[in-house]
Amino acid sequence: MKILVIEDEKALSDSICTYLKGHRYVCEVAADFDTAIKKTEIHDYDCILL
Repeated sequence: MKILVIEDEKALSDSICTYLKGHRYVCEVAADFDTAIKKTEIHDYDCILL
């Protein structure tokens, strides 16, 4: 499952992705709305966490 995490606080997004990767999820991070939109135009995500 591919998950996009939208979070501007780096420590929190790193923690979330570390946890998800530990459970064999593919995790990408966007620090802001514009980056998130660009990523969703390029990739298909199964889940987006705000």
